[in-house]
Amino acid sequence: INVNGVNPGAITGGATVCSGADPGGLNSAPDATVPPGATLSYQWQRNNVAGSNCGNDGDFSNIGGATSPTYDPPAGLTVTTIYRRVATSLLNGVPCSAVSNCVTVSVNNVNSGVVATPPAVCAGVNPPAFVVTTPASGSGTITYQWSFNTTGCGSPTWTTAPGALGQVAAYDPPARAVTTYYRRITTSTLNGQQCTDEICVVLTVSPSIAPTIGVITQPSCTVQTGSVELTGLPAGNWTINPGNISGSGTTTTIGGLTPNTTYTYTVTNAAGCTSPASAPVNIDPAPQPPVVTLPGAGPLCINAAAVQLNGTPAGGTYSGTGVNATGLFNPTTAGAGAHIITYTFTNAGGCTNTATTTINVSALPVVALPGAGPLCINDAAVQLNGTPAGGTYSGTGVNA
Repeated sequence: INVNGVNPGAITGGATVCSGADPGGLNSAPDATVPPGATLSYQWQRNNVAGSNCGNDGDFSNIGGATSPTYDPPAGLTVTTIYRRVATSLLNGVPCSAVSNCVTVSVNNVNSGVVATPPAVCAGVNPPAFVVTTPASGSGTITYQWSFNTTGCGSPTWTTAPGALGQVAAYDPPARAVTTYYRRITTSTLNGQQCTDEICVVLTVSPSIAPTIGVITQPSCTVQTGSVELTGLPAGNWTINPGNISGSGTTTTIGGLTPNTTYTYTVTNAAGCTSPASAPVNIDPAPQPPVVTLPGAGPLCINAAAVQLNGTPAGGTYSGTGVNATGLFNPTTAGAGAHIITYTFTNAGGCTNTATTTINVSALPVVALPGAGPLCINDAAVQLNGTPAGGTYSGTGVNA
């Protein structure tokens, strides 16, 4: 009588791995043994039923093609799996099987859950704490570590959030000047094996940059108010104060600025964020026109000598009939009549003013003096009658 028996030997291996990792090979130590003349074969089995154990034979299934003394489970396991090896001895057509010990590949799963996207905030304003909408989960003990940067979720460079505040599920960020990216690494520790998952939370910060002062136009004689160009304005719609000026675009010009006044400007962007004040804009006093005078002359006879006019301040120009640019008035050139003469002066500030005067030029009268005589030396005196009446007479033997 031949007795067919089999010693299943033993298997070693098993580990705790992160989901999807390579668990490494399972080894034979020692191999199974069978009676002389018997044929030995192997079949590896697995059990990945949650909550099952090595004794639940019904939860095990054969692994196709796994018939060697050793077995190398493939990478990509996502659930904890129990492995065993069945050794079969075939003697005289009679199979006898025995099962080895079990080894377990524990899969340490971790999921970061969900942290809600925080509302946008203004630069320098303390944002609210982040809100966890789906808690993190894992096979082991869960811990957290927050870090941040200002370049993007895909950046290789991160700064660890300091202290215990950076090791909580929901981080409470401080005020920031620019949009900041926060990464939370969730770690599940199982049997000493640490596995991680991460999420990135974007805190959008609306910048509040003071307007840049561009070209300042000071008051002039023709425009008695100033203006200023503001650049570096935020994208989208904005409101500038003082003045509650609304608009869009990165550059604008504000006019109507009161002389002898200093302005500073803030801009509020579409998100409602108000910038710091700009550099001061100093508007000079408005230039004043000069006080110009032009003393009169005349009346003049048409045959009178030329008269020099003297407008003040000196250095201006003259215009009108009978006068040259330097103020010499010639009544003969002007002719009889009333002549308006204008004196124009422009000061160093570019302001111009004028003064006028009227010079009357009289034509020569038409005079006639009828003759008398001849007279005897002893004749009576004769009255002469020159015209127009009212003139004076001169000559030998005549009184005025």
